Amino acid sequence: MSELDGIAIVGMAARAPGANGLEAFAELARSGRYAGRVFADAELAAFGVPAGLRRHPDFVPVTGPLDEFDAFDHAFFGLTPREAELHDPQLRVMLETVWHALEDAGCDPSAAPGPVGVFAGMGTNGYYWNNVLPAMRESQAEALLGRAANDKDFLATLISYKLDLRGPSMSVQSACSTSLVAVHLAVQSLLAGECDSAVAGGVSVLLPEEFGALYAGGGIASRDGRCRPFDAAADGTFGGSGAGAVVLRRLEDALAAGDAIYAVIRGSAVNNDGARKVGFTAPSIDGQVAAIEEALAIAQIDPATIGFVETHGTATAIGDAIELRALRRAFAGAERGTIALGAIKSAIGHLDAAAGIVGLIRAALAVARGEIPGSPYFERPNPLLELETSPFVVPTAPAPWRAGGPRRAGVSSFGIGGTNAHVVLEQAPAVRAVPPPPAPAVYVVSARSAESLAAGLRAHAGALARRGGAALAGCAQASRARPAFPHRAAVAAATCAEAAAGLSAPGAAGRSVPGGPAVVFAFPGQGAQYAGMAEPLYRGFAAFRAAFDACAEAARPALGRDLRELVFAGDAAALGRTEHTQPALFAVEYATARLWESLGVHPAAMIGHSVGEYVAAALAEVFSLADAVALVAERGRLMQAMEPGAMLAVALDERRLRELLPAGLEIAALNGPLQTVVGGAPAAVAEFAARLAERGVRAVPVATSLAFHTRATEPVLGAFAERLSAVRFAAPARRYVSNVSGDWADPAQVGTPAYWLAHTRGAVRYAQGLGTLLRDPRALLLEVGPGRTLTDLARRRLRTTLQRTVTSLPVAAEAGDGLRHLLAACAQLWVAGAPLDLGAATPAYEGPRERLPGYAFERRRAYLPPASAPAAATSAAPNAGGTAVGAPAGAALAGSAAGAAGIEATVLAAWRDAFGVDEIAADDDFFALGGNSLTASAVVTRLRGELRLEFPIAALFAAPSVREFSAELARLAGSAVPAAAAPAAAVP
Repeated sequence: MSELDGIAIVGMAARAPGANGLEAFAELARSGRYAGRVFADAELAAFGVPAGLRRHPDFVPVTGPLDEFDAFDHAFFGLTPREAELHDPQLRVMLETVWHALEDAGCDPSAAPGPVGVFAGMGTNGYYWNNVLPAMRESQAEALLGRAANDKDFLATLISYKLDLRGPSMSVQSACSTSLVAVHLAVQSLLAGECDSAVAGGVSVLLPEEFGALYAGGGIASRDGRCRPFDAAADGTFGGSGAGAVVLRRLEDALAAGDAIYAVIRGSAVNNDGARKVGFTAPSIDGQVAAIEEALAIAQIDPATIGFVETHGTATAIGDAIELRALRRAFAGAERGTIALGAIKSAIGHLDAAAGIVGLIRAALAVARGEIPGSPYFERPNPLLELETSPFVVPTAPAPWRAGGPRRAGVSSFGIGGTNAHVVLEQAPAVRAVPPPPAPAVYVVSARSAESLAAGLRAHAGALARRGGAALAGCAQASRARPAFPHRAAVAAATCAEAAAGLSAPGAAGRSVPGGPAVVFAFPGQGAQYAGMAEPLYRGFAAFRAAFDACAEAARPALGRDLRELVFAGDAAALGRTEHTQPALFAVEYATARLWESLGVHPAAMIGHSVGEYVAAALAEVFSLADAVALVAERGRLMQAMEPGAMLAVALDERRLRELLPAGLEIAALNGPLQTVVGGAPAAVAEFAARLAERGVRAVPVATSLAFHTRATEPVLGAFAERLSAVRFAAPARRYVSNVSGDWADPAQVGTPAYWLAHTRGAVRYAQGLGTLLRDPRALLLEVGPGRTLTDLARRRLRTTLQRTVTSLPVAAEAGDGLRHLLAACAQLWVAGAPLDLGAATPAYEGPRERLPGYAFERRRAYLPPASAPAAATSAAPNAGGTAVGAPAGAALAGSAAGAAGIEATVLAAWRDAFGVDEIAADDDFFALGGNSLTASAVVTRLRGELRLEFPIAALFAAPSVREFSAELARLAGSAVPAAAAPAAAVP
């Protein structure tokens, strides 16, 4: 047997009595703790259990009930409340369980590498007969919907449809062995290449027998509601409800993908007893032996190397005896007392169609963790079984696996009717330990609703906090493998403890913009620079490095030095010279923009402040990168030679400032409603600042020794015009906003030297340009450069930070955290809904995927109570307008305001019943509420009967709101032939 032979279990999920989720089930399975529940008489009466049954001397009011079996997150799976009520709870529980198993496997159904198969089965659908049928309306369409929502045939295909799984989809039914047979079929499908991943499992929810059973000596139900397999006191089992699912992949594929593997299925077999047994419901030694031996032969292992067998273990006199005799034969030759036996039924009861899968999950957990589970119920072995002379023991407490060789286990499940299944598990192959990178990573959580996200954040934060200071990389990678929903939270952190704190912080959650935000690249101007800016990005990202290197090579002839040395070596004095500042800023901003694009973030629009507009124009291909770098370098060189100047930021608007502005000073930038910058000679600026202070006007000096965008630039414009004349311009290939106009860049203007001269000389109209951009309510300003100058200006304008502004790089004081800052920006963009490749933004992690909490479903009650008698026919009730439903429509309703109102009320009632929603308004759209052709047919059929009016279903399609549809029905009623005018029927 090759080391790569076998099927890997890469994901699991379980719900069982007392264990709502895999983590809780794992602890219950390990300890063997009893999870049955004794129901009080008052509870039984409240649930409608007849008094005669409750008082029967042999009635045992014990089962293993499933928490929240009657509740469901219908919105998550695209069902209306009414549709959810019509679905058998088993289908609903299995949908959620399969979703959790896929999450645990790191398998996003929308991005699965190859087809995913589904093999599953469920228990008897008593809900249909006892709860749904009595509540059904006289509608063929709703009858079809009810059948499709309850029949066993549709379990697997419903899962495939709702989760968009496109491999083989088969509902499996073989009584108690159903779910282990489903695993066998999934294994065969994977080996045959029919799918690349497969989900297998089963579900059983006891309805309406959820409250107990009648004891009959020698039967399957125990006297006291306990299950004691192989014990001297064994007298049967008790019923339980639950579900389980595993996700399987070929071992070779799982290892190549870095999947975390619980255990490997080395062999599986299924057969039937045939007629060689006492009766149809009786088990057969020969059949069980044949199934176990075939599975062992396929696994090509010595039976003596098995350390644990999860048995069928019903604790009945015949069942225990036959199962142990079969095990003795199949494991003949194994040493006495070397193979532990267990049976999860002792803890949670008999889960019928789900019994085999929960046994498999228990065994897989034991193999993965190296601990054999305990059976605390076990006190004295059944003397008839002669356990003491067999290879088998029943440990009463968890025990470590015996040393030597890979851990191996067997799992048996036998169904009434004789279908036997056995699976052989083996410990997953050891993989090379890969230490996670200590660098920060982005951890994400998302949900379909704010409530689910809040619950999910609590679960994820708790799980991460328990890991403490461990590196976050593996957990973050697992979090990003899950589907992304609209309600989101994300955090950039290096350790699990940091991430836990970030997810728990107020304001961690947000909502993505439908369709994604319109990301605006904003490029800051001179003054944002600092030594070492973006150095971590240069080291960490090839896209940034390639773009910056291109700028550096283009700038070398003009600068006579290497931009890399200038920017990253930390020479603040050299970088502060305008001739160096402007090309350095251009290179950092251009490279940062290319980095964002490599991560999937492309600008819907751009804006630059002063020299920042050159970056926008270069990205828009107004001129080539080489020309852009040369222009910026020349611009910086010329400005460095300008006369000394000063600039002042004044908290006044343009109109008020112009009234106060003295001769010799000019407005250089209009950054916001009360954020205006003036420039001029240093003495004049200082004098104006003193006058403003006397008036109580706030004014702050700008850190510069030159007066940009004023008449001080005029002496250099001639030389700059000469350089511009050598440039080949083109129309912008992308939208960006002009500093000169404050509006969208005009192709006829920006492609001329005159524009760039005016851009150098005139005031920067950033505030007006920002207003142009913010006409789009989806606009999100991403500052693509060092610091937060432009986003601060935008925040003051917006008066909010609600996912509208993000910065790429830190301010100078936080320069060492450049990578973390970028990842925090990634987190913010992802929360806002930007199409971002988070995997490309974070350091690679090659270790196995970590296990994370499952989706926090927002379950709401969706349960039709069982009816003791058939529901009254709807045609016997009055409608909302007070007219007997049996009365003819036509003339009785035509032209009457009361009649029209009655129709609308009747239609509204029909819609509310159809969807199970009370909050439906007259203008709500039928199909926007979740209606489909079956729902429409059901509503139309009901209204035809209640209104005694014939009309086509197309009337609803043409007028899909309550008000429109009611008006159309009133119109049709007005032209209908009154019943009295119809031809009389023959009277017998």
